[in-house]
Amino acid sequence: FLWVGSADGKLKAFSTSSLDTPLPLQREPFYQWKFASAITSLSLNTEINCGVCSTEMGSVEVFDMEDDERALLSWLPPFQRDEYAQTATIARRKDVYSIFCGGSNGSLFIQ
Repeated sequence: FLWVGSADGKLKAFSTSSLDTPLPLQREPFYQWKFASAITSLSLNTEINCGVCSTEMGSVEVFDMEDDERALLSWLPPFQRDEYAQTATIARRKDVYSIFCGGSNGSLFIQ
């Protein structure tokens, strides 16, 4: 899939292996999510089939890469006042997957 996050808060996944319609001719995405504000970062983890994105409003959105009904989890990381999530990624630490959020003032929050 080609994953595209946009300024209108939409996250779209276009099929790169469609035999019917090549990628440049696809008008509609295979999967699509709508979040409250512009997407500022996007990270995908194919081991657990989940993705995470941060938004302009500072929220972190976790989603199932094969189910575009809704986000699995949405929250505002507990940064200091006037700080918000700028980036988010999913990574494995030992045997546990965690979400790492980078704050606008350079701090790091791990969930």
